[in-house]
Amino acid sequence: MAIKTIGEEELTAPVKDAISVCRSDSGICGTRLRAAHQYLGGILADRIGQQNSGIKKTALMIMMRAGLLFGLGLADGLEKRGLAVDIFFDTEGRLPAADYDLMIVADGVIRTGEKMRVLADRIRHPNTILAANVLDESGIPELDGRKVYAVRISKNSFIGAAQKTVADGKGPDTGDRLFSSDFLA
Repeated sequence: MAIKTIGEEELTAPVKDAISVCRSDSGICGTRLRAAHQYLGGILADRIGQQNSGIKKTALMIMMRAGLLFGLGLADGLEKRGLAVDIFFDTEGRLPAADYDLMIVADGVIRTGEKMRVLADRIRHPNTILAANVLDESGIPELDGRKVYAVRISKNSFIGAAQKTVADGKGPDTGDRLFSSDFLA
């Protein structure tokens, strides 16, 4: 298994700020959180592009909802590097995989990666990457044999729920924080 995260040289002040905005305990939601996810997707796209030279055409499968902004940041970053990127939202995994040099399945958070693994297995592309803003450290054993890129690895582990703080093994759902801040009011 190969897990790659952004390097120390990439941890500039703006990157550190975006990471702190994305943390579950930040209490930040809405516009600022969406911008941070998209920005960090672009940062990770540079790492993916550098370490996958020779790639010309990429299929990017974005897991909805929490993966939307992060995935769009990945697409924008890869396109800035001169790569052709086709974006898909079809979680049934129906796409012409043979037409692509690289397949990326993107989400905001990988807890166990179960849905991403099922999708990747259904597509059966020989060069598949799972990419996320955050990788839950406890889920790493579930990703055995996969190429995984994440902005960071977190020791915090909880199930997303419609709540403001982390308690009783549950915490604020990333999708809710990105798109619906009513429960945080």
